[in-house]
Amino acid sequence: MESAKEKPAVTYLKFTVLPEVILQLVAAATLMMLAAVVVLMIKGAVNAVITRNLDFGLTLAAALNSLLIAAGAAVIALPLSVVSAIYINELARPRLAEALWIVIRGLSAIPSVVIGFIGILWLLHHSRLQELSSLTFFHVSLFLALMVYPSLTSLLVEQVRRIPTSLRAASYSLGASRWQTIVYAVYPAIKSCIAAAGFLGVGKAVGDTAVILLLWHAAAKVSPAAVHSSRLLTLPIAIVMEAKLDRQPLGIYAMAVLLMILSLLFSSMGRSLMRCPWRGQE
Repeated sequence: MESAKEKPAVTYLKFTVLPEVILQLVAAATLMMLAAVVVLMIKGAVNAVITRNLDFGLTLAAALNSLLIAAGAAVIALPLSVVSAIYINELARPRLAEALWIVIRGLSAIPSVVIGFIGILWLLHHSRLQELSSLTFFHVSLFLALMVYPSLTSLLVEQVRRIPTSLRAASYSLGASRWQTIVYAVYPAIKSCIAAAGFLGVGKAVGDTAVILLLWHAAAKVSPAAVHSSRLLTLPIAIVMEAKLDRQPLGIYAMAVLLMILSLLFSSMGRSLMRCPWRGQE
């Protein structure tokens, strides 16, 4: 009788342990594949530098353009995200705030490819077809800001919600109005989070390729001369141009590694600035 009662427990243990083991094996295999890809890219980049199979001028110009476009996107999106986060948490009514929060979370799930298509359709609708060949940093930064805005707003909304109510209560007890509380209590409390969101936005915009490539291909279809234009020469476009020339992939590896380093660098800087002195006091 005792052995018969122990069988269900053993069966239950098998059903609970087996999925965990499978997930661990899948995670380990995925990490090994990613590590192999990274090692291959780094090896190719080092060989490109050693053998000088890399156009340093092209790579430097593409990296600078990528940083300028990403910084422009962060400059456009960050103030809007700060205002949106403060409005949702401090000024909007509960139902409206919840509705806006759902909309922003939904926008953050839109793929960057869709943002690129929206950018092409908007430019075709509001300008002449020939003007696609005269794309500037502002156009690309604007659509990258549209992609970055939901994630930055979600991040800042969460950080504003973590501010303890005692901070606002102390401000109100001193006779401050709602706007004075926002300016002198809420905003200073999230300054480091705003700086962190800016770096995270730059890192995300630098690492994105779909929006830039879609706009570049659309401009190239209208005017073949736009393919060789230096206005949109970013790292993703430089990688595509090198691949189309059927050259050795060493230079492509170097550009891909540089793109990965820039994205990880700004993302790491943003995470290091994400400090909340009131954490645990919510």
